[in-house]
Amino acid sequence: MAVWFLTVNLSFFSRARKGARFLEMQGCPVPVYVSAAVPSPCLLGLVNQRIYVIPACAEDPARLRHVLSHEEAHYVHKDHIWSLLRCLALA
Repeated sequence: MAVWFLTVNLSFFSRARKGARFLEMQGCPVPVYVSAAVPSPCLLGLVNQRIYVIPACAEDPARLRHVLSHEEAHYVHKDHIWSLLRCLALA
């Protein structure tokens, strides 16, 4: 189970990074990238977190503001650590 979780997460992270472009955002504590490879906006990474948004979000300033607020809440609540602990408990 642990190998499966690791494989799936590394594969998703690799797909998200491929072709992603950096999006300059003032005041955001996490680097933001635009990637067509992710199905929806997400916070990725265990050590160096990054926010990935879909191209449609990057084109609409109001939508982008809401999405970044949501993803920053995941960052502030340390959801990436809780996700790791959840995977470890399941394995």
